[in-house]
Amino acid sequence: MKRLLLVAALLLVALPGQARTVSLCLAERELLPVSSARFEAPGQYLARLAIEHQGDRAVFTALPWRRCVAGVRNQQFDGAIGVVVTESFLTYMHFPMAEGAPDPSKSLGNIVFVAMRPVGSSASWDGGRFRNVTRPVLYNSAAQAIQDKLTQLGVPKNSDTPQEERMMEIMLSGRADIAVGREDAVVPLAESPAFRGRIEVLPRPFVSTPTYLAFRRTIWESDPMYVEAIWSDIARQRAAPDWEETARRLLEQKK
Repeated sequence: MKRLLLVAALLLVALPGQARTVSLCLAERELLPVSSARFEAPGQYLARLAIEHQGDRAVFTALPWRRCVAGVRNQQFDGAIGVVVTESFLTYMHFPMAEGAPDPSKSLGNIVFVAMRPVGSSASWDGGRFRNVTRPVLYNSAAQAIQDKLTQLGVPKNSDTPQEERMMEIMLSGRADIAVGREDAVVPLAESPAFRGRIEVLPRPFVSTPTYLAFRRTIWESDPMYVEAIWSDIARQRAAPDWEETARRLLEQKK
């Protein structure tokens, strides 16, 4: 009965000639090139245009990441921007798929995470495993892909420090050997006067993962053609010859 009521409600929202409002949340913390609470990042632009091309309207709400995904699960939002495919999200979100696997051509772009260490440290990441790491690896608990990879590697981890700047300070104080953070945050900080010559960004990405506009599973189940049309439009936009220039222009708003 509840399912029938949900479908009926969705049909009412989508009456002919009446635009629906698609409610999406995104991380309050900036995740470039996908999302930002301060300006329209490329990933938000892709999602907004894809929804507008269906004749509808997208509304974005920036929240701490855990509240965002909880809002999708609790039906507060229709979906979320910048979601990495993980087993936990698959229980209540749906992603664009191709041959049984997530389709990167319909993603919003990749988030890249890198490992960093104090200059002169023997701790390292060689692309496959850590070496000379005796203390827990620092990372942000909201980065589920990092948590999953650290768990797979079987290394001690510490998610108490959400900001890359604080991770650097902790490493320089001798309380951590290595940390993993977003490349778009780590690289500028490592080149800043406070950390230049003191923090080294290791050359191989720790994780580079596609992120998606993920819809709540009940939304996809009630109208799969609509959701698939949005994802296909995202792929079409990203394949356009001028997409890289458009993305560059959008990112310039950050400056």
